[in-house]
Amino acid sequence: MATDKTITRGLQKIEFGTIPADGGMTNQWFRLGYTRRETFTFNSEDGDTTDFYSEESDTAIDSITVPGKESFELDLMNFNLETLQKLFGGTIKGTGDDAIYCAPNKIEAKEWSCKITPEKGYIFAYPRVSIMPKLSGSFTKNELMQIHLVCTILEPTKEGESKWQVQKITQTLLNLNSLLQSTDIGKLKENSEESILKRVKELNPLVDISNVEVSNITKNSATISEKAGGEYIGSVNVGFTV
Repeated sequence: MATDKTITRGLQKIEFGTIPADGGMTNQWFRLGYTRRETFTFNSEDGDTTDFYSEESDTAIDSITVPGKESFELDLMNFNLETLQKLFGGTIKGTGDDAIYCAPNKIEAKEWSCKITPEKGYIFAYPRVSIMPKLSGSFTKNELMQIHLVCTILEPTKEGESKWQVQKITQTLLNLNSLLQSTDIGKLKENSEESILKRVKELNPLVDISNVEVSNITKNSATISEKAGGEYIGSVNVGFTV
């Protein structure tokens, strides 16, 4: 049998999803935002070993090892009010540019499934992960205000479900930046998702709009990004007039 020379490196996307009622792996994924470069780290702590000795010997008679905690951390470098609510809880009052996010007095960790897709190699998926967010960064010209996530891998509640799964990448995702070249989409009748996608398709015929979604809609701009589980990666800001 030939040696598999596959290596795993880079990061295409990190997706999360609500754990289904049976406690297994979700198949409905969503993105939270972009991961700041050089901030994603995986941590696998050493386990604790207890050795049992007799009075008659200096060699252990028995030994018990408890595996260490597995977790990963990352910084989200972009977010909106909906992302804050999804991670921290709380409420959003008002709509559009007048909306205000109100954080809760007590922040609790979320439990979601998680899937990590690298640029090449193997996809890692976790049925149950505890995600604890906190704001970090600074309001300076050379730094960002960002959200730091600590994600701890937990045992799934579904009986017989593995706590992590690995699958080889079989599809190369296309970057929206290379496909969506016309970002000034001109004058629209209204700044609705339907109108924006229709004009994007007219000006960028290679883009499959069934694999993208619109967010951050303002009076003159919006963000076009990939749908979770689709064939694209990345996002593009488009401008328009109404």
